[in-house]
Amino acid sequence: MSGSEVVRCGWVGKYTGAGREDYVKVLHRTMNIFFPGYLSRYHDNEWGVPVVADDRLMFEMISLEGAQAGLSWATILAKRSGYKKAFKDFDIEALVGATEEASSMDVLVDAVLDSGCDVVRSRRKIESVYRNAEAARAVREEFGGLCQYIWHFTGGQQVVNSWTNVSDIPSHTDLSKRIAEDMKRRGFRMVGPTTVYSLLQAVGVVNDHMVACHRYKACVRKMQDCKITTSVVGAHRKVTLRRKRKRSV
Repeated sequence: MSGSEVVRCGWVGKYTGAGREDYVKVLHRTMNIFFPGYLSRYHDNEWGVPVVADDRLMFEMISLEGAQAGLSWATILAKRSGYKKAFKDFDIEALVGATEEASSMDVLVDAVLDSGCDVVRSRRKIESVYRNAEAARAVREEFGGLCQYIWHFTGGQQVVNSWTNVSDIPSHTDLSKRIAEDMKRRGFRMVGPTTVYSLLQAVGVVNDHMVACHRYKACVRKMQDCKITTSVVGAHRKVTLRRKRKRSV
Protein backbone atom coordinates (compact mmCIF):
# COMPACT_ATOMS: atom_id res chain seq x y z
CA MET A 1 0.00 0.00 0.00
CA SER A 2 1.45 3.37 -1.00
CA GLY A 3 1.64 6.29 1.37
CA SER A 4 -1.16 8.10 -0.50
CA GLU A 5 -3.65 5.27 -0.01
CA VAL A 6 -5.61 5.13 3.22
CA VAL A 7 -8.46 2.99 4.46
CA ARG A 8 -11.72 4.85 5.01
CA CYS A 9 -15.25 3.84 5.91
CA GLY A 10 -17.13 2.20 3.06
CA TRP A 11 -20.00 4.73 3.08
CA VAL A 12 -17.61 7.42 1.87
CA GLY A 13 -17.07 5.55 -1.37
CA LYS A 14 -20.72 5.00 -2.22
CA TYR A 15 -21.25 8.45 -3.69
CA THR A 16 -20.13 8.97 -7.28
CA GLY A 17 -22.09 12.00 -8.41
CA ALA A 18 -19.54 14.84 -8.27
CA GLY A 19 -17.18 16.06 -10.94
CA ARG A 20 -14.15 13.87 -11.64
CA GLU A 21 -11.78 16.73 -10.92
CA ASP A 22 -12.84 16.75 -7.27
CA TYR A 23 -12.11 13.07 -6.75
CA VAL A 24 -9.31 11.50 -4.79
CA LYS A 25 -8.21 7.88 -4.87
CA VAL A 26 -8.40 5.73 -1.75
CA LEU A 27 -8.13 2.09 -0.83
CA HIS A 28 -11.05 0.37 0.90
CA ARG A 29 -10.44 -3.32 1.46
CA THR A 30 -9.02 -4.44 -1.91
CA MET A 31 -10.92 -2.00 -4.13
CA ASN A 32 -9.79 1.31 -5.54
CA ILE A 33 -12.74 3.69 -5.43
CA PHE A 34 -13.34 7.36 -6.11
CA PHE A 35 -15.39 9.87 -4.14
CA PRO A 36 -15.73 13.66 -3.79
CA GLY A 37 -12.82 15.34 -2.04
CA TYR A 38 -15.08 17.36 0.28
CA LEU A 39 -16.70 14.14 1.49
CA SER A 40 -13.35 12.57 2.35
CA ARG A 41 -12.21 15.76 4.11
CA TYR A 42 -15.37 15.73 6.22
CA HIS A 43 -14.82 12.06 7.04
CA ASP A 44 -11.18 12.60 7.96
CA ASN A 45 -11.60 15.77 10.01
CA GLU A 46 -15.11 15.87 11.47
CA TRP A 47 -17.20 12.71 11.28
CA GLY A 48 -17.14 10.91 14.61
CA VAL A 49 -15.07 13.54 16.41
CA PRO A 50 -16.78 14.17 19.79
CA VAL A 51 -18.56 17.54 19.87
CA VAL A 52 -18.61 18.14 23.60
CA ALA A 53 -18.51 21.89 24.16
CA ASP A 54 -19.61 23.62 20.96
CA ASP A 55 -23.35 24.25 20.93
CA ARG A 56 -23.14 26.12 17.63
CA LEU A 57 -21.59 23.12 15.89
CA MET A 58 -23.98 20.72 17.59
CA PHE A 59 -26.92 22.79 16.36
CA GLU A 60 -25.42 22.97 12.89
CA MET A 61 -25.25 19.17 12.74
CA ILE A 62 -28.83 18.82 14.00
CA SER A 63 -29.90 21.20 11.22
CA LEU A 64 -27.88 19.57 8.45
CA GLU A 65 -28.89 16.05 9.42
CA GLY A 66 -32.53 17.16 9.34
CA ALA A 67 -32.02 18.68 5.90
CA GLN A 68 -30.57 15.41 4.63
CA ALA A 69 -33.84 13.46 4.97
CA GLY A 70 -34.46 11.84 1.58
CA LEU A 71 -31.15 13.10 0.17
CA SER A 72 -27.49 12.07 0.22
CA TRP A 73 -25.09 13.44 2.82
CA ALA A 74 -22.78 14.52 0.01
CA THR A 75 -25.56 16.73 -1.35
CA ILE A 76 -25.97 18.46 2.01
CA LEU A 77 -22.23 18.93 2.53
CA ALA A 78 -22.03 20.62 -0.86
CA LYS A 79 -24.62 23.12 0.39
CA ARG A 80 -23.05 23.63 3.82
CA SER A 81 -21.74 27.14 3.18
CA GLY A 82 -25.14 28.13 1.84
CA TYR A 83 -26.78 26.92 5.03
CA LYS A 84 -24.35 28.85 7.20
CA LYS A 85 -25.08 32.03 5.28
CA ALA A 86 -28.85 31.51 5.28
CA PHE A 87 -29.09 30.65 8.97
CA LYS A 88 -26.74 33.12 10.65
CA ASP A 89 -23.92 30.59 11.01
CA PHE A 90 -26.32 28.51 13.14
CA ASP A 91 -26.21 31.00 16.00
CA ILE A 92 -29.07 29.77 18.19
CA GLU A 93 -29.79 33.11 19.87
CA ALA A 94 -29.67 35.00 16.57
CA LEU A 95 -32.14 32.59 14.98
CA VAL A 96 -34.50 32.83 17.96
CA GLY A 97 -34.23 36.61 17.78
CA ALA A 98 -35.12 36.57 14.09
CA THR A 99 -38.16 34.42 14.84
CA GLU A 100 -39.32 36.79 17.58
CA GLU A 101 -38.93 39.82 15.32
CA ALA A 102 -40.60 38.32 12.25
CA SER A 103 -44.30 38.92 11.67
CA SER A 104 -44.75 35.27 10.71
CA MET A 105 -42.80 32.09 10.00
CA ASP A 106 -43.76 32.37 6.34
CA VAL A 107 -41.85 35.65 6.17
CA LEU A 108 -38.69 33.97 7.48
CA VAL A 109 -39.02 31.01 5.12
CA ASP A 110 -39.64 33.27 2.13
CA ALA A 111 -36.58 35.34 3.04
CA VAL A 112 -34.38 32.23 2.95
CA LEU A 113 -35.87 31.06 -0.34
CA ASP A 114 -35.37 34.53 -1.87
CA SER A 115 -31.84 34.96 -0.49
CA GLY A 116 -30.15 32.98 -3.24
CA CYS A 117 -28.41 30.82 -0.63
CA ASP A 118 -27.84 27.24 -1.74
CA VAL A 119 -30.15 25.30 0.58
CA VAL A 120 -32.69 22.53 0.10
CA ARG A 121 -35.80 24.39 -1.02
CA SER A 122 -38.24 22.72 1.34
CA ARG A 123 -40.38 25.06 3.41
CA ARG A 124 -40.80 22.38 6.07
CA LYS A 125 -37.05 21.86 6.40
CA ILE A 126 -36.31 25.58 6.46
CA GLU A 127 -38.93 26.22 9.13
CA SER A 128 -37.52 23.38 11.22
CA VAL A 129 -34.22 25.24 11.67
CA TYR A 130 -36.01 28.18 13.31
CA ARG A 131 -38.27 25.94 15.39
CA ASN A 132 -35.31 23.84 16.48
CA ALA A 133 -33.42 26.97 17.54
CA GLU A 134 -36.28 27.75 19.93
CA ALA A 135 -36.21 24.20 21.28
CA ALA A 136 -32.42 24.31 21.57
CA ARG A 137 -32.51 27.51 23.62
CA ALA A 138 -34.96 25.91 26.05
CA VAL A 139 -32.73 22.86 26.33
CA ARG A 140 -29.69 25.04 27.03
CA GLU A 141 -31.54 26.75 29.85
CA GLU A 142 -32.52 23.41 31.36
CA PHE A 143 -29.31 21.42 30.88
CA GLY A 144 -26.68 24.16 30.69
CA GLY A 145 -25.94 23.50 27.03
CA LEU A 146 -27.13 21.72 23.92
CA CYS A 147 -24.09 19.42 24.03
CA GLN A 148 -24.83 18.54 27.64
CA TYR A 149 -28.37 17.62 26.64
CA ILE A 150 -27.31 15.28 23.83
CA TRP A 151 -24.54 13.63 25.86
CA HIS A 152 -26.65 13.12 28.98
CA PHE A 153 -28.44 10.25 27.24
CA THR A 154 -25.24 8.19 27.46
CA GLY A 155 -24.04 9.62 30.76
CA GLY A 156 -21.24 11.39 28.92
CA GLN A 157 -19.86 8.13 27.54
CA GLN A 158 -19.06 7.38 23.92
CA VAL A 159 -20.62 4.28 22.37
CA VAL A 160 -17.76 2.52 20.57
CA ASN A 161 -18.76 -0.11 18.03
CA SER A 162 -16.51 -2.56 16.18
CA TRP A 163 -17.90 -2.87 12.68
CA THR A 164 -16.00 -4.78 10.00
CA ASN A 165 -18.72 -4.60 7.35
CA VAL A 166 -20.47 -1.34 6.52
CA SER A 167 -23.70 -3.21 5.78
CA ASP A 168 -23.89 -4.25 9.46
CA ILE A 169 -24.19 -0.67 10.72
CA PRO A 170 -27.81 -0.01 11.79
CA SER A 171 -29.87 2.90 10.53
CA HIS A 172 -31.26 3.48 14.02
CA THR A 173 -31.03 2.01 17.52
CA ASP A 174 -33.00 1.97 20.76
CA LEU A 175 -30.83 4.89 21.88
CA SER A 176 -31.67 6.99 18.82
CA LYS A 177 -35.36 6.15 19.21
CA ARG A 178 -35.30 7.31 22.83
CA ILE A 179 -33.51 10.54 21.98
CA ALA A 180 -35.79 11.21 19.00
CA GLU A 181 -38.88 10.80 21.17
CA ASP A 182 -37.50 13.19 23.78
CA MET A 183 -36.44 15.77 21.19
CA LYS A 184 -39.87 15.70 19.55
CA ARG A 185 -41.50 16.14 22.94
CA ARG A 186 -39.37 19.25 23.43
CA GLY A 187 -40.42 20.76 20.11
CA PHE A 188 -37.58 19.68 17.81
CA ARG A 189 -38.55 18.85 14.23
CA MET A 190 -37.03 16.61 11.53
CA VAL A 191 -35.57 14.38 14.24
CA GLY A 192 -36.71 10.84 13.53
CA PRO A 193 -34.73 7.85 14.91
CA THR A 194 -32.68 7.48 11.71
CA THR A 195 -31.83 11.18 11.55
CA VAL A 196 -30.88 11.18 15.23
CA TYR A 197 -28.65 8.13 14.77
CA SER A 198 -26.84 9.92 11.94
CA LEU A 199 -26.41 12.86 14.31
CA LEU A 200 -24.95 10.66 17.04
CA GLN A 201 -22.47 9.23 14.54
CA ALA A 202 -21.53 12.67 13.26
CA VAL A 203 -20.89 14.26 16.67
CA GLY A 204 -19.03 11.30 18.14
CA VAL A 205 -21.58 10.09 20.68
CA VAL A 206 -21.41 6.88 18.67
CA ASN A 207 -18.13 5.83 17.05
CA ASP A 208 -19.24 3.98 13.92
CA HIS A 209 -16.00 4.20 11.97
CA MET A 210 -15.08 0.80 10.58
CA VAL A 211 -12.41 -0.91 12.67
CA ALA A 212 -10.08 -0.87 9.67
CA CYS A 213 -10.68 2.84 9.05
CA HIS A 214 -7.73 5.10 9.85
CA ARG A 215 -10.05 7.33 11.91
CA TYR A 216 -11.43 4.61 14.21
CA LYS A 217 -8.76 4.77 16.92
CA ALA A 218 -8.27 8.49 16.40
CA CYS A 219 -11.87 9.21 17.42
CA VAL A 220 -11.52 6.95 20.47
CA ARG A 221 -8.45 8.97 21.48
CA LYS A 222 -10.33 12.22 20.89
CA MET A 223 -12.93 11.10 23.41
CA GLN A 224 -10.24 10.17 25.90
CA ASP A 225 -8.95 13.74 25.62
CA CYS A 226 -12.28 15.04 26.90
CA LYS A 227 -12.73 15.52 30.62
CA ILE A 228 -16.24 14.47 31.57
CA THR A 229 -17.83 14.81 34.98
CA THR A 230 -21.42 14.04 35.92
CA SER A 231 -23.56 15.14 38.81
CA VAL A 232 -27.24 14.86 39.60
CA VAL A 233 -29.09 18.17 39.37
CA GLY A 234 -32.81 18.05 40.10
CA ALA A 235 -34.47 15.33 38.05
CA HIS A 236 -31.72 15.33 35.44
CA ARG A 237 -28.16 14.16 35.29
CA LYS A 238 -26.05 17.14 34.43
CA VAL A 239 -23.09 16.31 32.20
CA THR A 240 -20.16 18.69 32.00
CA LEU A 241 -17.89 18.10 29.05
CA ARG A 242 -14.81 20.01 28.05
CA ARG A 243 -11.48 19.47 26.40
CA LYS A 244 -8.61 18.62 28.69
CA ARG A 245 -5.91 21.24 28.78
CA LYS A 246 -2.75 20.23 27.04
CA ARG A 247 0.06 19.54 29.44
CA SER A 248 2.90 21.99 29.34
CA VAL A 249 6.20 20.51 28.32
